[in-house]
Amino acid sequence: MAEGSESSYNTLLQLLQQEQSPDVLLQVLQLLLQCSADADFIRFLIEGFSASKHGQKQQQQQQQQQQQQQQQQRDPVIHGIRRLLRLIGGKDGRLSAMSTEVLINLTANDSLSALMLEEYKDMTGVLMENLKQQQQQQQKQQQQQQQQGDEDDVPLHIGVTLMLLSNITRHKTAIDAVFSSQLPVPDYPLLPCLLLLHEAPRNPESEYWKEKGIFLLHILRNVTANDEAVEFLLQRRMKTLNKLMDLLEYLPPLCQAPFLLLALRLACREQLHALLLPVDPSQLQQQVHDQYNQQQQQQQQQQQQQQQQPRPEEDCRLLLALCCFLYPKAGSVERMKARDELAAQDAEEDKQRQQQQQQQQQEQQQQQQQQQQQKGVTERQRLRFLHPTVDVRAMALHAFF
Repeated sequence: MAEGSESSYNTLLQLLQQEQSPDVLLQVLQLLLQCSADADFIRFLIEGFSASKHGQKQQQQQQQQQQQQQQQQRDPVIHGIRRLLRLIGGKDGRLSAMSTEVLINLTANDSLSALMLEEYKDMTGVLMENLKQQQQQQQKQQQQQQQQGDEDDVPLHIGVTLMLLSNITRHKTAIDAVFSSQLPVPDYPLLPCLLLLHEAPRNPESEYWKEKGIFLLHILRNVTANDEAVEFLLQRRMKTLNKLMDLLEYLPPLCQAPFLLLALRLACREQLHALLLPVDPSQLQQQVHDQYNQQQQQQQQQQQQQQQQPRPEEDCRLLLALCCFLYPKAGSVERMKARDELAAQDAEEDKQRQQQQQQQQQEQQQQQQQQQQQKGVTERQRLRFLHPTVDVRAMALHAFF
């Protein structure tokens, strides 16, 4: 990295820390937004955050020189990013939104976002509080039926705030800040995100999914990486999860991938199966078998009449029972039996595949032989055509006598 670039970055961060008018500060943020997409600027910030962790094993004089250089680089970085966080949720909506966009670009780098979360312990809390204030202000504006709020109102940029949260919740530090089992309500910081589910429209073409929905699903997917969070959601937030599952048919293609990953993490929890179908595993197989036999008997009796279809709740019970078979406990007899059966099926499929390949090879060989025979006949016919007076049999008899 060139020294001129470092000097420019330091100057820009120092300008950000100075008291400026909103218009001047907005121009500084615009320049910072352009730099935030530059790889050199990202490296400069990473070096600034980690500068105090180097040079501890060198001599005292060298340490003092390095500490002075590192302090000169560290101070603008630490205080500059802190200034960005303070601008979020301010009175000027332009500055708040622009600061959020800058942080979005910075947190896209995993290394830098991890260093930022380590340095600013309250970063996640600041963003969640800002999201909460924006939601309250949005409700206030809707009640007053105003298209634009007053100048002193909290700025409304919920979408970019959710996007920033989706970046930082990829790290355990942010997940622990969003969900903590030590709180009276462990998911209290996450409630602003959960409340946004009630705004989800039943229209895949709505702008909600591009501006809010996609980032909300990413946040929930990241949070469910915590096993305690999954257990809590299944125990205390089943209504919210049911509402989320009802949105499946209304999701645009853009939101389907994070939604399916979120659903997969929930479905792989055995606790979910017990909540959906509280049946003793020892009796489960017999119940499914009896129900299947009853349905078969009913179908046989009504072959010539109108066949009565099973009720939806019966289908649901059967499907949920099969789900319990798909996810048995680790080390259980069912899991070992299923593993052996799958291994046997794989071996049988490999055997059939080899037989098919051998059969195909034999057929190809036969086809080649037939083609050669046909080619030989064609050659003989060609000779006959060129020499119609030559009779091979007559020549053979003449030579014999």
